[in-house]
Amino acid sequence: DATKVASCMGQFMQVGFSAMSATALIPLTCYTHPNKQQSLLKYPNVICGTEVHGVMLAIGVTLLIVGVFGFLSLCSYAAYMVPTWSAREQHGRVRAFRFLVFRFRLDLIFAVVTKYMSALARWYKYRQPD
Repeated sequence: DATKVASCMGQFMQVGFSAMSATALIPLTCYTHPNKQQSLLKYPNVICGTEVHGVMLAIGVTLLIVGVFGFLSLCSYAAYMVPTWSAREQHGRVRAFRFLVFRFRLDLIFAVVTKYMSALARWYKYRQPD
């Protein structure tokens, strides 16, 4: 059943969301050395602005846009639409987002708010250190 596969994939995305957010933000955390060069906070041997950093930055920004913001957008849309889908008896669509709603029966907004809070916590942890 495709709806169960979608829900399972959503659950995997939800489990990996924090790690995905943290990984995507690593290339954005440059700090300044006393000699005015900048390197990554987690990988001090990678100098910011070099080719290696450029590759890391491209992968990180892609992961941030597609993986993090894309998943947040999808969850926001689903949280908004699940009550409508349920009222219209479109149960297949509701089942596809079971990973989002099965713990939050009363109000779907809490499911999305927790994801945004997780993303903001990751962003705060990896904010610009200088």
